[in-house]
Amino acid sequence: MKAEEEQCFQSKKTDSSLYNGRPTGTGTQCHSVGAASRTPSISKYKDGVSVENVHIPNKHWFVLRLSYGRVLKAKAVVDACHIECYASMRQKQITKHGKKHIITEPLISSLIFVHTSQEEVDAMLHENIQRLLGGYGIYTQGGDKD
Repeated sequence: MKAEEEQCFQSKKTDSSLYNGRPTGTGTQCHSVGAASRTPSISKYKDGVSVENVHIPNKHWFVLRLSYGRVLKAKAVVDACHIECYASMRQKQITKHGKKHIITEPLISSLIFVHTSQEEVDAMLHENIQRLLGGYGIYTQGGDKD
């Protein structure tokens, strides 16, 4: 059965659009689900292939609580430090002087999430982002306040 699957993937007549690697016009069947794509390079790895989501032991998600209205400024500072950052945003339609405008604003007005090490967070807090935090603090995954 495994040899049949491998032979199926190695066929020169494959249509990658909707057939998930199933050879076209040969009459043979690949044993794949059909809803999800199957790629030979992915199927040989047991634990997945995405290197972006590999767990790095010293990196954790931290929640930075900011004073009100400083999410975009803090996100810009964190991005400038080349640290992975997430701030939930939404688009909102407003009417100003009779004209409709679509603006992007933070969904959570005082929180951003950063994925980095504790040392980098400490350095960032003491250098340039301390003014943006407004003295609130930092909360880790476990909820312990530093």
